[in-house]
Formats: sequence, structure tokens, C-alpha cells
Amino acid sequence: MEFPLLVDRLTLTLFAGLLVWAAWSDLREYIIPNRICLAIAALYPAHVIASGSPEMVPGALAAAAATFTAGFALFAFRIAGGGDVKLMTAVALWAGPAQIVSFLFMTALAGGLLAAFLAVRAWRHEAEANPDGTLGLRLYAIRGTRVPYGAAIALGGLYIAAGVPAV
Repeated sequence: MEFPLLVDRLTLTLFAGLLVWAAWSDLREYIIPNRICLAIAALYPAHVIASGSPEMVPGALAAAAATFTAGFALFAFRIAGGGDVKLMTAVALWAGPAQIVSFLFMTALAGGLLAAFLAVRAWRHEAEANPDGTLGLRLYAIRGTRVPYGAAIALGGLYIAAGVPAV
């Protein structure tokens, strides 16, 4: 195996491992450590060098900047968490303009499925805890459900990692 290909496969494997770590951390503690997002971003130059495609850097930086700008607005309105925005920005760097739409679609799909699962679980829990409860109480239980969206972002990132072509 050629050395650049080996380095590229290693960076993609580390990228995937960091995504799994981010998902696990968010599912367990609702926290995505900064070191994970920094490591994902720091691995990107090694991927670029190994792939021999420095021309993809400006587009990747633009995709990451646009993602951060949109994420910052969501954070300002308390729609998204800061860790989610940082993770999404770091993964958008890897997606670049060629795969940003696929990444966002897969992340939204995974996030929607996760949110639906958690909403059903909250509904059932409220129904068991208060069998005579009103519809309003059950809807309030759903409204208060926290969604560890880092897991959905990680799934979108894993989709990108799996789709990155070999050097």
C-alpha cells in the first residue's frame, strides 16, 4: 500500500473514531468535548496532504464558515447547543462543498429519527407516570425532551467518511 493512501485511510479511520466518541459523549452526558471538535479539524490537513488535493481547501473552508455562521444563529436563538455547532462546523470542513448537502441531509434525517424516538419515549413515560394525564401534559413532556443532536451529526459525518473516495 502506498504511503499517502495509508495516511489517508488512517486519517479517515481516526475521523470516524472521533465521531463515534462525540456521539457517545453526547448521548451519555449531553456534552461534546472541545478536544473532539479540535481533533477533527486538526486531522483535516493530513487528509488534504495525503489526498494530494490542496485545491479542495478553499471550498472546505467556505463550507465550514457557512455552517458555523448558520449554527451560530441557531445557538443565539437557543435552538442548537454550542458543542453541536462546533462539531457540525468541523465535520463540514471534511464534507466540503461537494458533500455538504449530503452531510446536512443525513444529519437532519438522523436527527429527525432520533427526536421522534425520544418524543415517543417521553410520551410513553408520561402516560405510564400519569395514566389520567391530559394531552397537554403529554405534549409538555415531549417539549421538554432534550435531543443529543451530536449523535445525528456524527452519523452524518460517518456517511461522509464512508463516501470519501480513495486517493
